[in-house]
Order: sequence, then structure tokens, then C-alpha cells
Amino acid sequence: FLFNRHIHQIIDGGSTGSRLHVYQTHTSNSKPSTIERIGTQKSSIPFSSVCNDQQPCTPQRVSESLSPLLEYASTVIDPAHHSTTSVHYQATAGMRLLSLEQQTHMYDMLYQGLLDFPFVLDRRDLGTLDGASEGYYGLIAANYLAGSIGLGLGLKRPGDGTNGTVGALDMGGSSTQISYPTSKSGRLSSPEDVVAVSFLGFGVETFRERVWNFWIASSHQNIHHSNHTAASIFNHNNHTAAPISNPCALRGHRTTYRSHTLVGTGNATECQTQINRILVNNEDGGDALALPSPPPAHGKRFLGMSVFFFALDALRVLGQNDALERHWPRPTLVELEDALPSLCGLEWNDGLHLQHRYTSGNGMPHRCFEAVYLVNLLRVSYGLDPRERSVTYLYDVEGQEVEWTLGMAVLLHQGVPKLQMHHDGEKMCENADCGIEEGRDRVCYDNTSSSKDDDFLEDVTNDAHYTPPPHYIESM
Repeated sequence: FLFNRHIHQIIDGGSTGSRLHVYQTHTSNSKPSTIERIGTQKSSIPFSSVCNDQQPCTPQRVSESLSPLLEYASTVIDPAHHSTTSVHYQATAGMRLLSLEQQTHMYDMLYQGLLDFPFVLDRRDLGTLDGASEGYYGLIAANYLAGSIGLGLGLKRPGDGTNGTVGALDMGGSSTQISYPTSKSGRLSSPEDVVAVSFLGFGVETFRERVWNFWIASSHQNIHHSNHTAASIFNHNNHTAAPISNPCALRGHRTTYRSHTLVGTGNATECQTQINRILVNNEDGGDALALPSPPPAHGKRFLGMSVFFFALDALRVLGQNDALERHWPRPTLVELEDALPSLCGLEWNDGLHLQHRYTSGNGMPHRCFEAVYLVNLLRVSYGLDPRERSVTYLYDVEGQEVEWTLGMAVLLHQGVPKLQMHHDGEKMCENADCGIEEGRDRVCYDNTSSSKDDDFLEDVTNDAHYTPPPHYIESM
């Protein structure tokens, strides 16, 4: 039987739904300490949308989308450990778009609605995960799976400085994160040794809508400022907007957005131009993306997770590029870019997604946009060398998915205190070590909340025996 403190329930509250992960750690005097996910379950109801003016928040309404997840957890966790197993609900970018007052009210209702479950429920474990913390947890997960660190957070891979660790790239629907170690030692246990930054609004869904909004605004401006007649944009007979060409969608695909019809033309080069009008030139006047200092070291290796894997693996499968296939999962940006025209130029059909195991029917129309956007983000915004094999794109390592919840589970096992947000202009907590940034916010360790001794940063003896998966090390 496992000790109760070695079981962790973490619910990732994303912008499209919530997903439960149940992690357990194995500790022994004779074997290395390891962690594994023993169960996962998803709810397709976005937590941020369960309340509105017509449906006010109540404990029952707020908790009903998550109750099936905890019912599932009851079946995979030994009943003897239910009463000592905690629940951690961490919402991401979708909830960050709500006001602090709205968030607090929803979590208060959620806490009340989940009290009937047999698990340990602490109101402080229900909340919105700031983007920088999400990036930091992703960094811990990437390096644990890479074999760079063990459960004690101590460095495991030989090497000079940061060459023994990897950075992490995460992409979601509403935000994206990049994190990497900056210290010469390569240590990850202190925020001062890490850059972890999140860009809200630069997820694949929100940025795609930003580009579409720019096209629509530009089409309206053309009506007022062009010498051509309004018939070039609007149909006089029914007063509806004429179709707008969408070079970032597969050829022939049609979608309606804000009463405008976007028709796919499948032109990767033009798609790149349109994306860079926003990403690089900021022509719509929206938020700009800029890396913090210091930038990633030359030659730094990264692990790409989530949509970085899903979209670019679709590019590999559907782009039919020999060089990309040969060097996957660690291609150069040049090899990725060379495959873009083949993917974007595909004729749209409803069954196309069946050719890629990680793409749904609803997601297939956007794979061209996502692939072009990600390649340009890495090359132009993040400044990665287009001819280096800097990034390894992975879904899992020997069955263990690469995602930020694993990093949080590692830190929970180790007893690392929670990260807390402190806004610029306020006095920083005297007992905090600060170094991770998100916009004008700083993420700090609240060292006063730890129940562990100060030696939690050191290697644990059993971790010295940990051997990273050989095929993963080779690919890195």
C-alpha cells in the first residue's frame, strides 16, 4: 500500500474543459523514487462558462461539471486513502480572463459543492494558476521526464551547467508559455535560476481570432477608404459581407465568424505574411510579445508539449516531407517550414482528420494556421536558430504524458511551497524568493508555508539511481 501523502489529485481547468490527473509516487529504501499517473478523466464543460446572467452560480451548478471527475477518482484510489488524499483544482487561461471577484465567487461555490466527497478539500487548493507558474511546472515536468532531475529536484544528468537541463514550450488555446534555466549550475529549484513567462492572448485559439478580427476590420476600412465600390466587400442584394480569403485554412474550407464567411485558400506563404503582420509588426495595435531577459542561451534544448506536439505532428503526418519524417521528433525549423505548403494546400474534406490520431474533426481546419503560427513563433519571436535541432516534440515518455500537472505533482511530493503572485508596486513579501515573471506580475515562493526542512532542495539518495529512458535522451 502507498502512503497517503504520495497520492495527488490535480485537475487542470482549461479553456475547453477540465481534466483530472491522479498521480502516485513510489518510494523505497532500495529502489529509486518514481511518480506515475494512475488515472485520468476529462469533462468537456469549460469551468469559466458554467455561470452567467441567466444561470447564477450555485454550489450545485458550479460543481456539477467536476463531480464526475471526483467520482472517477474514487474508483482508482484505494478507499482506505480517500480521507487523506487532497484535491487540487487549478484553472488556467480561461479563468484568467474573468475578474478576480468572479473567480473568487466561483471557487467559493465550488468548494461548497464538493464538500460531500470523501477527499481532503482545502479552499486554498482551488484557484486560478497564473501563467508563469504553469510555465514553471511545465519546466519541472519536462526535466523530470528527460531524466535531468529526480523527484528531489536535484540534477541527475552529467554536463556543464545548463546543458544538462532542457527548457519547456507549452501552447494552449488562450496562452502560451516558455521556460528555461538561466543559472550556470542548471538548477531548477529556485525561481531565481529560471525564466518562466506566459503570454495571455497568444494561445492558438485567441491569436487565430485576433488575426480574423484584423482581417474583418481591414475589410471594413477598405470600404471607407478604397476608390472601389462597396460591392467588393458587400453583396448589395442581401447586404451580407462578401467572403474573405483565408490563406491559413485548407483549400475550400468555409467557416462563419462574426457574420463573415472565411474561405480557405491554403497558401502557407501568404498565411505566414498575415500572421507576422500581427505577431511581428503588431499592425492591429494589440499586445506585443517580447521575451524577458536573459533570452535562451545559444544551443539551448527545449521540449515542446501540448499543441506544439499536436499541431506539428499533424504537419509531419499530413505534410509528407521526407526530411521532417526522418528527423522527427527533433526537426529543424527549416524542415518544418518546408512541409507547410503541403499541409496548407490540402483540399478540405470532412474525413481528413482521420489520418492523424491526435486531431479531431473540429480541430483539423485550423492545423495549417497552428503549424505556421508555431514555426514563426519559435523562429521570429523566440529567436531559435532555424537550422538547429533545438526542440524535441513529444506527447509522452514511456506512457507518461508531458504536461504541467506532472511538474506540480513532483513539487507537491517534494513539499515545495506554493507559488504566489505579487504585483509590482506592492511590497514584496520578506520571506519570498522572486524571479519568475508574467507581464507586470512576479511569482514568488512563500517560504513560510513549507512544512519541509530547508534541505528539500538537495538530492534525495534514491534519486541517484534514476535512469532516464534511453530513447528519450538520444532524441534530445
